[in-house]
Amino acid sequence: MQNHNIQINDRRANAAINEEDVHRLARAMSSWYVRLDGKYYDASDPKNKYSRDDVQAASTFRFQEDYPEIPLSEELLREVFETALTKKTFDRTLAVPTWNGKVQCLPGQRDRFSWKQGMVTINTWTEPVYRSVEVAEGALGTIGDFLDFIFDTEREKDIFLNWLAWCLQNEDEKPTWGPLLYSKSKGTGKSTLCDIARALFGKGNSIRQNNVDKLTGQFNLQVLLSKLVISEELDIRPGAKAANALKTFMTETDASAEAKGRELQRIEQCFAAMFTSNHLPLWIEENDRRYWVVGIEHDGRAGGTRSAEFGELVGNLYAYLEHDAHLAEAYAYLMQRELPEGFSGKAFNVAELMTPAMELIFGNGARTSNEILQEYLDENELNWIPQKQLSEYITGELRGNVNALRHSMTELGWKKAEVKYGGRDYRRSVWVRPGFTAAGGKLIHPDSTSELLINEDERTHDQIMGRNQVFEVAISEEDIY
Repeated sequence: MQNHNIQINDRRANAAINEEDVHRLARAMSSWYVRLDGKYYDASDPKNKYSRDDVQAASTFRFQEDYPEIPLSEELLREVFETALTKKTFDRTLAVPTWNGKVQCLPGQRDRFSWKQGMVTINTWTEPVYRSVEVAEGALGTIGDFLDFIFDTEREKDIFLNWLAWCLQNEDEKPTWGPLLYSKSKGTGKSTLCDIARALFGKGNSIRQNNVDKLTGQFNLQVLLSKLVISEELDIRPGAKAANALKTFMTETDASAEAKGRELQRIEQCFAAMFTSNHLPLWIEENDRRYWVVGIEHDGRAGGTRSAEFGELVGNLYAYLEHDAHLAEAYAYLMQRELPEGFSGKAFNVAELMTPAMELIFGNGARTSNEILQEYLDENELNWIPQKQLSEYITGELRGNVNALRHSMTELGWKKAEVKYGGRDYRRSVWVRPGFTAAGGKLIHPDSTSELLINEDERTHDQIMGRNQVFEVAISEEDIY
């Protein structure tokens, strides 16, 4: 490139404007911003609008930080701003591009912009820094030690590594299923395993959320534009809207997304998903092929016999992940990993991927949620139960949806009744065992004998509060109930 020197005079000294410097700075500025409707947006975070003065002021300081070797002058800046913001040019790298209002995650595409019909779509994906590091061969190192510790079997570890390798080898594609890491105990390394994946996909390309509220909520654009979505403490009720929305986001590439202050838009998404939970996800339906549920239980858990050993391993792992060379070795290992024939992030082979946790959920010789509910009722010798108590059990212990209560109890043969009881002068809902009925404040047995409906917890509370319930038979039912 030829240099055209223009003599200028300013307070700093006589200097020459170097056209190469003008182009370097103009290209940088044109990669930082986009324009739309006379306003400018930061291409890395296009939420806010900026004026031309805003962009020029911010760029001046950034030039000083990113290009300290170029001496800045008012004349040089004027020429840079004219080139990037005003002049018409056939070199699209020199001018701030016109934005079509769309953003998309385009893994593997290093360019910030995807051009079409003279306008650009912003690419939110950025190449992780470690991928520029050259390594002699692939290796898992401390990552491998961690995986050996947390997984019960070599088979489960291999399935996870195959999934992770497929997602990295096909980074521009969307997997339709993902790992759900389950353990009753805390401190088993579920979040740490997610952090390994986050480091490999790139922290800037990943997002972490509690449950799935950000993904299934109204303003979900940022989540859908990530390559890796980590949902911790997953807790979904069966039949809830969030469960149905999650099904769609897990399998479909086309999605509706919205950001605050911007209109709803259609985007193509390709995120991979990982989940963690301390509750067995009984909300997963038996024919659902979106979640590979694997138990993460070991003696290194919080309070376990090997907790100190595991804590030291986790500390070493995080120190290991700080080195780009180690990440580059792990990435090379996964990119070179040969996957079993037929293995795909787009196909969930139940026979090949079944785990003990999934068998428990799907009822392969194990208890279903209705069976667990029946055991609870039988073990507590309950022939009737207030609806409030039943709702608390279903939503608490079973992690179920209260809306499914009627369906579950009906399947078990129980019937619902509205009766006055416990000294209250208003009707309340109760459920009664098959063969029993509730009327007049009493539970009537199949042999026609009866007993008063007494909620012991409620009676104890009434006594504490100084309210006495009266149950003497001599007092008529009409007076009490």
